[in-house]
Amino acid sequence: MTKDLIRTHIPLVIGLLAIASVWLLPWRFQVNDDVVMMWLVSGAYTGSPESYAVFIHPLLSWFFSLLYRSFPLANWYAGTWFWTIGISFFLIFKKLEFSSNPVVFKRFLLVVILALCLHFCYFLQFTQVAGLACLASLIHLFGIGGNKNRILSGIALVLFVLALLIRWEAVVLVGIGFLAWKVSRFGSQFFQNNLKNLVFIVVSFGVVLVGKLFWESQSEFVDFLEFNKARASVIDHPVFRQDVVKDKIDRNSDWYFFANWYFEEGFPTIDQLHAKKTELDARLLSVAEVSNSLKRLFQIQKTEAFKSMLILVFVGSFWLIYFDTRRAIIFALGWLIFFFLFNHFFLIQGRVIVVFFLPFLIPILEFQGDMKGDKKWKIGSLILFTALIVHTINFLKEAEGRKQMDKEFIQLSEGIREGDPIFVEGYHSHNSTLMYSLANPAPMIVTGWIARSPFQQRALRRFGLNRFGEMEHYALFSVVGQTEIVFPRYANHAFGIFELEKVSSSKNFVLQEFIKK
Repeated sequence: MTKDLIRTHIPLVIGLLAIASVWLLPWRFQVNDDVVMMWLVSGAYTGSPESYAVFIHPLLSWFFSLLYRSFPLANWYAGTWFWTIGISFFLIFKKLEFSSNPVVFKRFLLVVILALCLHFCYFLQFTQVAGLACLASLIHLFGIGGNKNRILSGIALVLFVLALLIRWEAVVLVGIGFLAWKVSRFGSQFFQNNLKNLVFIVVSFGVVLVGKLFWESQSEFVDFLEFNKARASVIDHPVFRQDVVKDKIDRNSDWYFFANWYFEEGFPTIDQLHAKKTELDARLLSVAEVSNSLKRLFQIQKTEAFKSMLILVFVGSFWLIYFDTRRAIIFALGWLIFFFLFNHFFLIQGRVIVVFFLPFLIPILEFQGDMKGDKKWKIGSLILFTALIVHTINFLKEAEGRKQMDKEFIQLSEGIREGDPIFVEGYHSHNSTLMYSLANPAPMIVTGWIARSPFQQRALRRFGLNRFGEMEHYALFSVVGQTEIVFPRYANHAFGIFELEKVSSSKNFVLQEFIKK
């Protein structure tokens, strides 16, 4: 019995060790959003741990700020994402453990889930983490068959709430897919058989979302959030994005600076953003934009090759299992139509696209029946494992390049006048392995969604400024070979006239230092 238990759990131990080992590797965040939120809750950006971080729930960001105040040297933010991924892998494994499917098929599924988890660890991103956590909790709470262990069910319930706190929108997306599958399979019987857990899910969602909205409505961030919502409705609009890609925005207009994420003061107002959105919406239903949405999707998937491969594995596995099941095919076609419509009306990136396809794993993981041969699953496991090895090698090679750029950034920074604000254009903070904290604050001012926020005001005060217009000097990092550097033009347009004082360079960076006339 003991030997069987050990043998059964060897894949679990290997998987968890693999996930844990990534912590020791040069993982990075996939986008700047996580970096900025981590800097906020840790105090690395404003000089004091912030209890609110915009995209994650205020309760979670408040908890992070408490942890950073007590133990500022630990990386609580990223560590929580790693733990969430590990627990999700654990729950999915425990669900597979009690499956009656052939060992070959279960091994294939473990390789799929491990590849997904490791990819999410290599490139941490809170939306992906929330989507995975929601998937794991729903599979355990509502999956067919398996062990109904109360402790595991409790873990699944906590994980679901955590997913809501991390990114409620990702939970909604996975939840809609989950519900669509269950209803297509069982109809109203699903609600009758799972009423208790469904009530918990609905109540948890309501409490978390209402709590977030209420807290924000009573906070100092009301004006910022109104602007941020209006800003996102334009800069994340698929038509506006297409205009940026096609270089259709006048380079001498304020909208050009806005398109480059520079909107710290003055333009645009909320009314200007609303008017722009109305203009963009009017163009959304044209034939040209339908074509553009498909081209955009193809370009994103080509850029994120490993995610694209995982999506093909999800859909391909679903098809191999359910190709002769009418209800399953209706579900798949309906979900794909929903996806393409969503892609047309909203600008979605690879991190959201992969979450969109996580619901395909639900019917795959809960399938019980004839696998119609083992060979294809053996071949699939081999191909996917080989792809994961190649992906890991490429990830480590990329990390070496990032490490070199970090060295150059530090060396060039040493020559900057003490106290000067630093801006970076063309190189995103999520590519860096440099870690900042309350004791070692970030030396740069970030532009983008944080603009016009109380956070930005507090960050400016770290540099002895009340507003950007008070700057007398600033330093700007850009990448060697960058075709256009926009920030100096924007600074002269919005903050006063600056002239170039000094230029330094390294293999990868150009450092320009400016002084106000």
